[in-house]
Amino acid sequence: MSEVNFVDLYFGNAKITFFKFNTKDAPDWSPVWHNHIFYELHFSFTAIIKYKFSDREITLSPGEMLIIPPATEHESVTVKYPKKDFFVLSLNIQRLNTGEDFYQSFITALKKNSIKTIKIPENLKESLFTLDNLSLYDTMLGICQLKNAASQVALSLFGKILCDKRIKNESKNLKVLIDLMINYKDVTLDDIAKATNYSKRQIGRIIKEQYGITFTQIRKTMQNTVTNKE
Repeated sequence: MSEVNFVDLYFGNAKITFFKFNTKDAPDWSPVWHNHIFYELHFSFTAIIKYKFSDREITLSPGEMLIIPPATEHESVTVKYPKKDFFVLSLNIQRLNTGEDFYQSFITALKKNSIKTIKIPENLKESLFTLDNLSLYDTMLGICQLKNAASQVALSLFGKILCDKRIKNESKNLKVLIDLMINYKDVTLDDIAKATNYSKRQIGRIIKEQYGITFTQIRKTMQNTVTNKE
């Protein structure tokens, strides 16, 4: 028997739901061709796994992830590896009627990066295991911890598939890209300017308008936060 653990996140007009099937007590099954109504995210940390699609075969190597989009026929893989070697997370994304148009940015990034291997971001592994181990759904503290872990996963995931590609000066993408890139402490103002096709001065002005403080002040705040935690 299996159960489903899930958490909802809201970004502008996008509702993102992460969910995971707990099948620890379910019997093993043989590989079969099937598809899903949601995105399926496969992460390999030490395992080597082979997948079959209608038009190709893909080998997932250690340190790589694979995004399988909805309605995509593939052969299931029976995985018998230690928990920390392999991880599967499901994702559903829904368009809402209000808010900044983040939905299209997320969908475009997911589609462009589907059915191909992608290097797992360094900070994603810990967030995945934190999310997987949380089960305090019925307390205020538990819900806050769950939302925080899911937000970290979303940040790492979309930071990877959005920031790895140059995005032109489209307002619907700009806020999303800045918001994701600025959370990486090793990303400079020059990096953000190049990724958005703005000059360093222009992007600095946009960041101040978006956050109310300068890029330098944001970095100082992040540094102070890390120092306080230590």
